[in-house]
Amino acid sequence: MTDLNKKTTIVKIVALILASVCYGLLIGFHASIQTPYERLLICAVFAGFLVLYIALVIGVFTGREVDKDLNSVWALYGFAAYIGAGVLCIIMYSDNSSTEGFLGVATGAVSIVQGLVVGLDAWFLQNN
Repeated sequence: MTDLNKKTTIVKIVALILASVCYGLLIGFHASIQTPYERLLICAVFAGFLVLYIALVIGVFTGREVDKDLNSVWALYGFAAYIGAGVLCIIMYSDNSSTEGFLGVATGAVSIVQGLVVGLDAWFLQNN
């Protein structure tokens, strides 16, 4: 296994862990999301991209030939979605001092980190 393949494998494992943490934190505060539009956006990003990323990563871990351009595009969509959802969570819950507020801000911070990791994954995919 080359150094770059080891790096991409580590990045994918970290991304899956962070996506699972975002989804787990979402369970703790999703009932306090005020509008259905915000709930739809945040739940779709955290649940949808977790499932999509698992599907993309399974193809890489099984050793099958993957379309790196397609994976890179979805990783860039995930980058934008996680950054946007993270900023939205931080803005919505930064003035809330309850447990849901803390979970919302924590989820926003983890989501921004997840966006950066997914962006790093897209960069590794394009340079591989």
